Amino acid sequence: MTRKPSAWLGRSLIATVMPALMALATAPMASADEPVVSGIVSGTANAAAGAGISSPFVYGMEQYANIRLKARAGDSGTVYAAVNLIAASGANAAALAVANPYSVGENYVAALELERLYVSVRGERADVDFGLMRLAFGYGQAFRPSDFLNPPNPLVADARPRGSLGAAIAAYPSWEGKATGFVVAGKDPLAMDGEGLLCGTSIDAHFERASVQGLYAYRTPDGERSMGVHRAGLSVKLEATVGIVLDATYSLAPADGAGIEGLEAAIGVDYSLLDGKLYALAQYLYNGPGMLDPDEDLTRLDAAILAGDATGVYNRRNYAFVQAMYSIDDYTRAGLSCLAGIDDLSFSPALSLEHEPFQGLTVTIVGRAALDERTITGSGERGELGPEHAGAYASVSATAKIRF
Repeated sequence: MTRKPSAWLGRSLIATVMPALMALATAPMASADEPVVSGIVSGTANAAAGAGISSPFVYGMEQYANIRLKARAGDSGTVYAAVNLIAASGANAAALAVANPYSVGENYVAALELERLYVSVRGERADVDFGLMRLAFGYGQAFRPSDFLNPPNPLVADARPRGSLGAAIAAYPSWEGKATGFVVAGKDPLAMDGEGLLCGTSIDAHFERASVQGLYAYRTPDGERSMGVHRAGLSVKLEATVGIVLDATYSLAPADGAGIEGLEAAIGVDYSLLDGKLYALAQYLYNGPGMLDPDEDLTRLDAAILAGDATGVYNRRNYAFVQAMYSIDDYTRAGLSCLAGIDDLSFSPALSLEHEPFQGLTVTIVGRAALDERTITGSGERGELGPEHAGAYASVSATAKIRF
């Protein structure tokens, strides 16, 4: 049988990267600081009542490991590396096969992904980082538009952000703040002419009860934007009786002209009460780039997905997210959250229960439903967060996660 190129690539990566990481972790070092290996191993099982084009019953299983290495390099340098190891079946395997090169086992598919590989050099007045790393921006919670390289998704709250290949230098002036300059490789890893290259700067200032971050970035012209894209962002965090966060970014592609569709803005409040046992969060998002107008149905979105065109995480304009987390005791927490599409009155509520049987092990059960006007009333339009578009009426997942 002919081996798939993707399967060969997955096995080659595993055969090359894993021995190298293990050798680094076990090799003796001249300094007193030994390499530190840590990570997470989790097992997940999920099931869903399918809707739309999905099967009536959908299941999936996944075993996941995130293995991290940290090693000192001299007095000021540190090397960081992290890989993801994944084995999956069912719905999880289908999702994995789309996103990663994979190899096929007896009853599973497996993949290896390089997550982090960078060097950090710390100085008295400046720091330098370069490699495959996480570049984070903004102070927002569930919605964080200024974190444009890897914005969070409240439907997948525990997802680890992907890294970007680039470099950053941060300088620390005398005042309480930080000025950072960064450059990130373009979206096409095979482009050799600088197409899509991203460069920018951010400035952070911290006060007694407030933090402010300003951001500017420019992406050079590529196949999608002939004159490049300018992006300006602002994130403000205030600590008062409640925590208040404003996070916004505006993107301008000169070839397309200016307009409200370039604006993404979120505002939210969070508060702890009952001596910290109860945490509550509410946040609103305006999503200017959403392809659907507030009164438009899902026809254009369906056509884009069918054609294989790129679509956003959010495709409408107005969203809200609310969350409440209650600590039952030191080892058990219960949560309720809901993402709402305001334009089409669709909802994705979730209940969660989290327990730590012993230190390092966390067991989490999450139940989620998909609701829209048609589901609730029996008539009306389909919603973006409704069952037909989400692919399930309801789902439940159980995850056991251990840290080492």
